[in-house]
Amino acid sequence: MAGRCRNFVLVFLFAGAGFFCFSQDEATFDALEKYLLEVPAAQKQDPNFKKSKVFFFQRNYDSTLVYTNKYLTSKAKKPKVAPYCLFFRGVSLSKKGLFAEARETLLEIPKSMSVYPHVNINLGVIELSEKKYEKALAYFLKVVDQHLIKEFDLNEGVIYHNIGICYLHLERFEEAEKALFHALTYQEARKDTNRIVSSYLDVANLYYIQYKDDLAIPFFVKGYELSKRTTDFELKKNAALNMSIVEGGRKNFEMALVYRNEYDQWKDSLNDQQKVWAIAQAEKELLAEQGRKERLVLEKDNSIRMAERNGFIYSSILLLILLLTGIYFYRQKLKANRIIQAQKQKVDALNEMKNQLFSIVSHDLRSSVNAFKINNAALLEMLESGAYANLKELVASNGAIANSTYTLLDNLLNWALLQTEQIYFLKEMHPTKKVVDQVVINYAPLFKEKDITFENSITASDRVFADLDSLKLVVRNLLDNALKFTPVKGSIRVSSLSDDRYCRIVIEDTGIGMSEEVLLELRENSSLVSKKNGQGSIGTGLGMQLCKSMLAQNQGTMHIESKEGKGTKITLEIPKQTP
Repeated sequence: MAGRCRNFVLVFLFAGAGFFCFSQDEATFDALEKYLLEVPAAQKQDPNFKKSKVFFFQRNYDSTLVYTNKYLTSKAKKPKVAPYCLFFRGVSLSKKGLFAEARETLLEIPKSMSVYPHVNINLGVIELSEKKYEKALAYFLKVVDQHLIKEFDLNEGVIYHNIGICYLHLERFEEAEKALFHALTYQEARKDTNRIVSSYLDVANLYYIQYKDDLAIPFFVKGYELSKRTTDFELKKNAALNMSIVEGGRKNFEMALVYRNEYDQWKDSLNDQQKVWAIAQAEKELLAEQGRKERLVLEKDNSIRMAERNGFIYSSILLLILLLTGIYFYRQKLKANRIIQAQKQKVDALNEMKNQLFSIVSHDLRSSVNAFKINNAALLEMLESGAYANLKELVASNGAIANSTYTLLDNLLNWALLQTEQIYFLKEMHPTKKVVDQVVINYAPLFKEKDITFENSITASDRVFADLDSLKLVVRNLLDNALKFTPVKGSIRVSSLSDDRYCRIVIEDTGIGMSEEVLLELRENSSLVSKKNGQGSIGTGLGMQLCKSMLAQNQGTMHIESKEGKGTKITLEIPKQTP
């Protein structure tokens, strides 16, 4: 009889284990809140994950299972968030009694997860619920380290209580006693009445099944007395039943009957409470169903309104697109008209410049040829008469006319090539002084003939980054102009001024200079002039415009300073290095 009673008491060992597993959830929730803060916000924005978290913390495990499944099967899942979703799902399956599925889900969680000790605890609870005590004990022992308990906010009392239950079922009573008293000490320090009552009953059962009645009965009594201060009907019922069995074992049947009646009262109260809970749950489900139907009606109503609104929006957008399309084509037409007008003006300007160029060039060529004709007639007359006094002057005059005409034709050719984009520019580093020296060689006889002093004082270390042929063309034109408009016994000087970015080549002469009117015309792009000095020297302005175009191709500029009767100063600014 005693054996049967003691086996009957043993049945209630599971009540405490279930209770404390529920209490461990509180620590789990706190730890999850803490470590979820470390996950980047961008990875927690998925609506399915958000709903999974909310329902899990509300202990709505059915909804948690729905939304965790949606998240874990979607392409939007993130590597740092998925383990938490697996944890929500595994615990929810465990709470629903689906232990095999819960175990499989929890084992998918990587061990690097921040709250993995809580995974071990829940795996231990699953094994304990399936009465696999060795496996359960192995999981619980993984987290008894004090460092882990403090770091992950684990409930030490729950862990040691479950360890004690495992040892108890494995009949390792000494180890069970140590673990249960460790848990009891932890709970007494925190004055948690419900947990203390459960621990008293567990310790009493531990002694009672070993026939240590003198040790067991005081804990049964303490558990019973303390249960009067709780509101948990399950604890009150179990405490009263244990006392009934203990008094029956002591042959005190009157007290056993009293405790049995009290047990029946608490059982009826618990059943009534469960009925109330069942009715409340049914009402809650009914309200939820009504709410769902109302939501469906509202959703249909909203979908109709949404369709009407979308129709209006789409119509408005279509009209707006048509309006914008009309405006766009109208503006494109205006833009095209402006471009055509600008192109027409440009073509007119080019035609005007072409006509002016042809007029000036034809006039200048005609003047040169006519001068040749007059000088040749004079030469023939001299040769026939044998009077050679002015022969040298006539030959020199013919040379000057030929040089001027050659320069004009060369400029005209280069200008034509530049306008038709047939000139190739190869930019390289060149020593400035040597470039000028190469050009001056051809002008040395002319300088000597007019008794003009020439000086090249460019610094030997100066270099420019430019196309060599176009640079020589610019220098040649400017020296030709300086020679042409500088009187006998004048001077021409070429110098340089440099900084870190530019080399400035300065060409100065003591020639006749230019008026403000001519300067303004030369400073304007595409302006051509036809001027003659007192000695009949010809100037079309083509060479200056060609110089400016060539310099622009080399990222250079030209500045002209001049006064009538005081000479001209032209500064070329050319980059020293690769832009």
